[in-house]
Amino acid sequence: MREQEIEMLLTEKIKRFDVNPKYGEEEVYIRQNSRTTYDKEKIAQFLDYDEFRSVAGSIDKRSIEGFMNKNPALRNKLEKEQAITTSYTSPFLAMRKIRNGKGEEVDVEEAAAE
Repeated sequence: MREQEIEMLLTEKIKRFDVNPKYGEEEVYIRQNSRTTYDKEKIAQFLDYDEFRSVAGSIDKRSIEGFMNKNPALRNKLEKEQAITTSYTSPFLAMRKIRNGKGEEVDVEEAAAE
């Protein structure tokens, strides 16, 4: 239970003060993953037979994204028709190595006092 409380406190402080706490050469930050899904019926309405066949063999994220990168106007149409949906997981804390060596220098408690 204590670990969950610490996680909640850290998350709240990061959100409130917009500061990632630094620990040595690592920092804690809030991470959130996304998942993109495609409505195959809506997508099929915008493709001719040959185009649809090129992605229909395996309608997965990679094949559709590759096709849409070649046809950016189609991506806009699909977004307007809500054929593409992106959902996000619950945010969680993660650690990362500070690449530039600086990180967030301000302590969360000091930022609150300012």
